[in-house]
Order: sequence, then structure tokens, then C-alpha cells
Amino acid sequence: MLDVTAPVLVGGHGGSGTRVVARLLEQLGVWLPPPLNETWDNMALERGFRNDALPAAVAELQMAAAGYDGTCERWGAKVITNMLFLPELVNLWPNMRYVHVQRHPLDVVFHPDQQHLPRYYWSRWEGGYAGTVNSAPERLDFWMATNDAAVHSRIPKTIVRFEELLSDAGKQAHRLAAFCGLVVADEGLDLSWIKTPESVGRYKEHDLRVFYQKQIDELRKLGYEVEQAALASGGENTLATEAAMNAPTGPD
Repeated sequence: MLDVTAPVLVGGHGGSGTRVVARLLEQLGVWLPPPLNETWDNMALERGFRNDALPAAVAELQMAAAGYDGTCERWGAKVITNMLFLPELVNLWPNMRYVHVQRHPLDVVFHPDQQHLPRYYWSRWEGGYAGTVNSAPERLDFWMATNDAAVHSRIPKTIVRFEELLSDAGKQAHRLAAFCGLVVADEGLDLSWIKTPESVGRYKEHDLRVFYQKQIDELRKLGYEVEQAALASGGENTLATEAAMNAPTGPD
């Protein structure tokens, strides 16, 4: 019988690889109750966020988990906005675990679809982000603020970096399985479907002089390399001006 209070929840910014991680969890033996959309988001939970009806969505999913009669030992749900509502979610699911998916923030910032976090969601985020996300620097500030809040939340969690998953899927699969309390044998674990998309490194096609130097410095502190060629594209690199260095970039 599944513990209805202990789902494995997946979250992260749109375009970070959350769909790949959700599919991998299912392969490892985590049941993802329907209905799911084409990006593997649980639609009941997504509706709960969108309609300000999270308790009802949680009750619906708990009922589904209670009626599950399959062989999986864990269950879970992926919605990218899970990351914004962790305090609310852990109050409703006290034994939950959270998988936070990261991808190079500049690849996320330049994702072609920037509608993945409608303002309705972040206006309710307890982190209180008051900025806008109309420009690439503003979107990077929002990534920094929300990612920092998720990483430092006091919820049992693990962080999956998409690039590390692509470079060693087997290692990350076993790490995820251990986090979920599952034992997975190497034999029969076919991860050949996990392939590096052409969009990896897409930020290199953009002129990064739009960002402030301190934003680039923060990325490097987090372990994300930023190629100098992209910084200097189109002429002299203007990032390191005194005005840019000292300009406000959103919540610290």
C-alpha cells in the first residue's frame, strides 16, 4: 500500500528537464497518477495551483494513491510550480520528498516559451518577488530568487542538474532511486532514451552583455560556466562598467 502522505514531487523552472526526470522516476518505479499532460505535469495538481484550490487537489491525489493496486512502492507528481509552494505542500503532505531540477540558468532564461510561470503563480509565492520578468536580466533574477528558496527549504530534497543527468544517466538514476528508497538493478535499466537536446548551450547564441557583471559572477559561484566568447559577442564587453556592477538586480 502506498503512503498517501509521502509523494515524490518534482519541480523546477520550465525548460529545465523536469519532464525527463519525471519519466525517469516512473521508469525507476514511482507511480505518476493521471491525468498527465504532454509535458508530464499532473493536471489535478496544476489545477489546484491555478485555481487556488490546492487542498482539494491534494485530496484528489491522495484518494488516487489510496486506491492504487499496482506494484510501485512510491508515487509522485511533477508540476514545475511545485518549487514555489513547498511550504504549503509539506503542510499537506508531511512526509513528501522533493526533487529540484536545475539547468544552466542562461539556457532557461533564453527558453523560447517564457509563459511557463504565469504571474499569477509568482504573485502568490511566499518569497515575495516584486520584480517583473520582461527582460533576460529580470528572468535571471527570478531564477536566482526562486532557486535559492527551493534549495534552502527545510524539506527532504535532492537536486538534479540536467547537464549531469545527460553526462551520466546511470549514476543519476541510482542516486534518484536511493533518494526515493528504491532499489534498482543495472540489468534491464535502459536509459538510452535520455539524449542531449540541441538546446543545451543555447545561451551561447545570444549576446550576454545585457546581463550585469554581478549576475555572471553569481552564476559562476553556483558552478555554471559562462563562455567568454558569448560575453564579448558583437564587440567590446560592456558588462564590467561601474554602473552595471552596482545596479540592483532584484532580491538578494
